[in-house]
Amino acid sequence: RLGGIVPESIYSCSMLTALRLSGNHFHGEISPRIGNLKHLSFLSLGSNSFTNIMKALHALKSCGNISTLLIGRNFMNEAMPQDETIDGFQNLQFLVMHHCSLTGRIPTWLSTFTSLKVLLLSSNQLTGPIPSWINSLNHLFGLDVSNNSLIGKIPMILMEMPMLTSDKPAIYFDPSLLDLPIYVDDANAKLQYRMGSAWPKGLNLGKNKFTGMIPQEIGHLEALTYLNLSFNNFYGEIPQSICKLTNLQGLDLSNNHLTGAVPVPLENLHFLS
Repeated sequence: RLGGIVPESIYSCSMLTALRLSGNHFHGEISPRIGNLKHLSFLSLGSNSFTNIMKALHALKSCGNISTLLIGRNFMNEAMPQDETIDGFQNLQFLVMHHCSLTGRIPTWLSTFTSLKVLLLSSNQLTGPIPSWINSLNHLFGLDVSNNSLIGKIPMILMEMPMLTSDKPAIYFDPSLLDLPIYVDDANAKLQYRMGSAWPKGLNLGKNKFTGMIPQEIGHLEALTYLNLSFNNFYGEIPQSICKLTNLQGLDLSNNHLTGAVPVPLENLHFLS
């Protein structure tokens, strides 16, 4: 494994389109010179020991062309930046910021990432509710905020996510953007997707402090292939409408305070694991 500071010479490779430095022992701050890489589309820095997430994001926004940004397992125990001037990520489609133990709330600046398709914020220390602007991310089809300390009821705006309410046949990806393999070292498994466009349509709210009843409107999310609401404080009966999610391949409602019988039509979900 490589270690030390990322060599400055990398930032002179102005035509670089993809850079994977994940799984090494790099440390220190990400140099502002990374903004010289105007053609960079794919950047994976996960599982190192980088620091100063605020400075990193301000440096990376200068790249301008990044579509995939994997920076999880860095910036340990830092505060999630709330600086509204973090922008310039209009092309970003995949953002992984998991296992950083970041504190604070889900930041408003994420609402400016209008091309975002997959957002992983799991295993941090985020608090507060899911923000109301989340359904303004019209292309979002993968959301994982599990293992945080988020509160409140399941917001109705989640039931209106365009890419999760209709089972569109294929996700369009701009052919000019790189679509390279994505590796995610999750708490329970190491996930590998041959390309970002293979990411499943899913919603993971597990291991938080959500409460209330599971809304009937959950049945609107007909495109979901994976739904995890486990380890929360949900109560009441499992809504019959959940049986409309006929594309589900994984469903976890365990460790809540649910009552009543499991809806019989769930038996029709033949591919449910």
